[in-house]
Amino acid sequence: MSDEATCPHRPACPGCPWIERPYVAQLAGKHARVTAAFGPYEARGLLPAQVGRPQGTDMRVGWRTRLKWVVEGRAIGLYGRGTHAMLDLPHCLVAPEVGLRVAEALRRRPVEPLPNRARLGAVDVRVFADGMATVVLVIEANSPPDAVTTAQAIAQTLAAVDGVVGIGWSLRRPGAPTVLGGTPQPLVGTLTRPDTVGRVTTPTPPGAFVQAHRAQAGVLHDAVHRHVSLVAEAHALTLVDLYAGCGSLGLHVRDLVRDVVLVESFWPALDGLEAPPAGVRLHPGTAEQALRDGVGDANAWIALVDPPRTGLSPEVLTELMRRQPAAITYVSCDPETLARDLAMLAWQGYSASTVELIDLMPGTPEIESVVTLTRGPVPPLTIVSQQGDLFVVDKPPFVPATPHPEWPRSALDGTTGVQLAHRLDVGTSGLLALSARGSAALEGATKSYLALVMGLTRKHGTLREPLPERGTVHDAVTRYRRRAVIGGHSLVEVTLETGRTHQIRRHFAGIGHPVIGDVRYGDEKTNRYFFHRFGLTRTFLHAIRLDVAGMVAESALWPDLERVLAQLGAPNKKPAAT
Repeated sequence: MSDEATCPHRPACPGCPWIERPYVAQLAGKHARVTAAFGPYEARGLLPAQVGRPQGTDMRVGWRTRLKWVVEGRAIGLYGRGTHAMLDLPHCLVAPEVGLRVAEALRRRPVEPLPNRARLGAVDVRVFADGMATVVLVIEANSPPDAVTTAQAIAQTLAAVDGVVGIGWSLRRPGAPTVLGGTPQPLVGTLTRPDTVGRVTTPTPPGAFVQAHRAQAGVLHDAVHRHVSLVAEAHALTLVDLYAGCGSLGLHVRDLVRDVVLVESFWPALDGLEAPPAGVRLHPGTAEQALRDGVGDANAWIALVDPPRTGLSPEVLTELMRRQPAAITYVSCDPETLARDLAMLAWQGYSASTVELIDLMPGTPEIESVVTLTRGPVPPLTIVSQQGDLFVVDKPPFVPATPHPEWPRSALDGTTGVQLAHRLDVGTSGLLALSARGSAALEGATKSYLALVMGLTRKHGTLREPLPERGTVHDAVTRYRRRAVIGGHSLVEVTLETGRTHQIRRHFAGIGHPVIGDVRYGDEKTNRYFFHRFGLTRTFLHAIRLDVAGMVAESALWPDLERVLAQLGAPNKKPAAT
């Protein structure tokens, strides 16, 4: 595609927001996005100093391997950004020809009311290397029989479309929040075919993840192969591909290691590998389940992770640190969650040198990254203030205050002659005091925290609910003032007058405003939304100020929490890269 080509559906269509830019400018913008995401962590000495230039592609039209379109009547396309206004996209530039033919045939189908109010709600088109395609009709209906009857009628419309080799259906219940339905079922022909995406040919069933750009997937595969080759130690290690999909990444590097374990929660994705190649094992289940099961040899394995945009969940991060792989090769489609995860891993002794960038989605700000982490020196905790034998350090999230069996490092590591003057939960970041006198060093101290709590609190208040602790009920006093309302939630500054276990979390949960991200006392639905929408992997709680005996220590909010506030709509101190 020439840099002068324009999309007839822009700017209404949100699918390719950068498609009007010259391609050189697109690549520069993608690089800027990565460096902007890494910047706050690099300032703390945590992330690689070198981010490579994106590897681009000449194939910038018709590149998508999969099309997931919404259907409303004869309109087939996407919703407008932030709306439910349907956009018909008959001339989509990134859709392969066979996909456009499928959409045009469906536009010509009869749209009279169907039995029991069933309707075609979406279409999922998988395009293969030979130009053929399979089509899954997503039927919104109250029951499977209604969905099948409707799909059979619509399938007749596609019978004459050149290149369609299989048609299936899936059921989406009315009111379901997702565009696609349940597990696809075959209707005509076959839905699972061998496909070559990148360097590997694997059976590809409907619903299984494959890279969006077939040619650029080969560039990605080569990058992963290079990275693994640097840490494979003469074929002695097991490689565990924790988000295997159809298994292409793990299969491509099996020549470098002793054996490969493919882990996948959507088991149909690996169902076609009924007889896996020699040296390859299949492990159904989630990444965290596989790690808990002990997959991979102790101290003799490499973790290959290619998580969704949310990055590594706290459960996976915890299990990785408990299992201590020799190296981690990380493939990421989201620079912000990658930066967050690399910083968390750096505090546990895993460091990276360079990041490779590969453009798998031209016309968009999206960019794929490949980076390998190996065990190295652990960065020292930053000493914020010191007065006599009292030290105040800035504790990162996911570093326990005291030694913990699930984490290789704690805030007390490397210290002598001091103990904790107070405690912070493992997921809480900010100011932590250490002293030879223990808690006595903080007599008369004022400790302040910043928390994002659910819903709209009062402008200020004092919480005096007594709290049980180790079989005894203790007085507990928490004062707060609301700093801002952001995205319908309250950013509060909290001052403790007592120091009970989980005092802030328990007090705010007790008044119906739990701290967001708190898995113990919080709201599960809200926490899940903040993880998937904003990448929040921990309790939104940060120790911002400690005032003791005239010494005032302060800590800026950690970058992962700053990002949540920025995405919610708080004023952005550092404008996002464009």
